[in-house]
Amino acid sequence: MGEKLKDILKELKEIKQDVKVVKTATERFNKEETEEINLNDGNKQSESVNIEKLVTDFLEQNNKMLIDYIDSKTDALNKRVFRLEREIERLKRLQSESKADHGDEN
Repeated sequence: MGEKLKDILKELKEIKQDVKVVKTATERFNKEETEEINLNDGNKQSESVNIEKLVTDFLEQNNKMLIDYIDSKTDALNKRVFRLEREIERLKRLQSESKADHGDEN
């Protein structure tokens, strides 16, 4: 049972790491695009509109993928937690039945 919990925590840690990677990539992308705009002052306004569209498209696409990934992992995690809780309840029942059986013998 402890091994299952370790697996669940490991998966959750991996999900958090993936979210950090996406955030870092998005921040880096935004910074690079902002620096590029600042270099081209002449076409700043039209470049700004193009960059905003690119950033928006990029974020929408990655956001959908990230949400799908997290939903999938969360669903799997919820199923594991449910099985774990069910197993704990079963063991508690067995333990209480065992105590009741031993109590009747005395």
